[in-house]
Amino acid sequence: MDSQPYNPNGGNQPASFDEVPLPPQTATQSPSPNKIRHCPGCGAAMVFDPETGCQKCPTCGQVAEDTEITDNSSIVENDLLHLPEDESLNEEQEELTARCPTCGAESTFPVNVVAGPCPFCKNPLVLASQSQRTIRPAGAVPFALTQDKAQDKFAEWLRSRWFLPNAAKQSCLASSLHGVYRPIWTFDFHCDVSYTGERGTYYYVHETTTVNGKTHTRRVRKTRWDYAAGSFHKFLDDLTIPGSQRVPMKRQDELSPWRLQEAVNYSEDLVRGFVEESYDIPLQTAFDAAKGHARRLLTAAAKRDIGGDEQRVHSLDVQYTGLSYKLLLAPFWESSFRFNGKEYGFFVNGQTGKASGDRPISGWKVFFFVLFVLACLACAFAFLSK
Repeated sequence: MDSQPYNPNGGNQPASFDEVPLPPQTATQSPSPNKIRHCPGCGAAMVFDPETGCQKCPTCGQVAEDTEITDNSSIVENDLLHLPEDESLNEEQEELTARCPTCGAESTFPVNVVAGPCPFCKNPLVLASQSQRTIRPAGAVPFALTQDKAQDKFAEWLRSRWFLPNAAKQSCLASSLHGVYRPIWTFDFHCDVSYTGERGTYYYVHETTTVNGKTHTRRVRKTRWDYAAGSFHKFLDDLTIPGSQRVPMKRQDELSPWRLQEAVNYSEDLVRGFVEESYDIPLQTAFDAAKGHARRLLTAAAKRDIGGDEQRVHSLDVQYTGLSYKLLLAPFWESSFRFNGKEYGFFVNGQTGKASGDRPISGWKVFFFVLFVLACLACAFAFLSK
C-alpha cells in the first residue's frame, strides 16, 4: 500500500479454521479520561518520556517520577467464541472532534486518529474515551527510544543504502520524526496436528559415461522417498497481525518483531504527547490473516517432525483449542520527505530501533557500480587466462 504516514505537524488457510467462530463484539468500558498533568515548574502540559518511562515537561525538562508506567496486570486475552450475528466487526471509519482545554480551539482529528497534538497550540490531546470502536486496546508497548535516538538509528540505516542519491539523503536527515502508536492484533492458538507426507533421504551412486573415447565416472546424488505420518501439539503464542493500513504491510513486517512481554496496561498518560490511531483492519480480517500465518508455521513444524533431507507434506489436519486475541498498541517513529516530486515514507521501530522505508535510487550510482563490477570481472578473467 502506498499511503503515507500521518504527520501531526501538517497463504493458504486451513479449512478447520473456517469452523471457528469469532466473539460477539460487546464494547468494553471506556477508560476514564485522565486529567492533563501540568508541570509544577512552568505550567506546560507534561508528556510521556521514553527515556525515563515517566511524564516529563517538554519545555523545562522536569520529570514527574511518581508517574512511571509499569503496570501490565490488566492485559488479558479475549476468547474467540461466537460469530456475531450483526457482523459488527466491519466498523465504519471514524472522525473525532475535540475542544482543546488549553486554547479553546475546536478541531477534527484525521480519520481513525484518537490522540495527537492540538493543531493550534500543540497541547497533547487524548480522545480515546470518545472512540466508538467496539474493541479497545488492552495495552501498549511503550516507546523505548527518544526522538534523537530514533533519528540516530535511521541515520545508521541510511548509511547502508548504497544507491540513495546524496540530495535525497540530506532531505531524509532534515526530516523531523514524530511518534505514533499503531494498533496490532495478537492471537494465541493451541494446535493438535496430524499429518501425512514423505521423507526424502539422500543417497549417492556412481555413473560412468564415455565421451570421445574417454571414460568418466561421477558421483550423483539421488533421493529415496518413504511414507511418513505423525502427530504433535504446538502452542502458537502472540501471532502478530497489523491493525492499521497506514503503514505498508511490507514495512510493518520489516520493523517486526515487537517485544510484547514488555507491554503495559493502556493509559492515556502513556500516549500523551504521541499520535494514537484506532484500528482500520477489523478483527475478522486480522483473524483470516492469522489463519494463513498459523498454517505456514504448522506446515514447517510438520516438515521438521518428518526429518530426513527433504520433506513433502500431503495432508495437515489441525484441531484448535484455546483460541484468544488481544489488541495492543505498538510504537512507531516516522516521517516522510519529497524528492523529485514523489513522497517517500520512512519508519523506525520505537522499541527496538529497526528502521525501514521507501527511498529513491540514484541511476548514476547504479551505473558506476555496474562498471566497477564488470571491471573487476575483466581483471579476474585476464589474471586467470595467463
